[in-house]
Amino acid sequence: MTPQGFALSHERREFLAGSVAALPSRSFELKPCYIDMVFEILDDLQHRDGKTNFMVEQNAKKGLEFADIGCVHVSGQLARTG
Repeated sequence: MTPQGFALSHERREFLAGSVAALPSRSFELKPCYIDMVFEILDDLQHRDGKTNFMVEQNAKKGLEFADIGCVHVSGQLARTG
């Protein structure tokens, strides 16, 4: 069973067929158990399928735990990179 609203549209499936996956922040809409599932899928895309994941994530802690490189913006201003 997929989380409500997580089914991929045709356009998203086509985009994921390339080498870069651009992912909008959706974790704030999901139950915690689904958030972990989404990040497991992203990990598979990155390590098994060789995808580069470009994501905008409002859950900064979870996003930065996953990221190789991160940029944090506060009120529209770049606050930290690394």
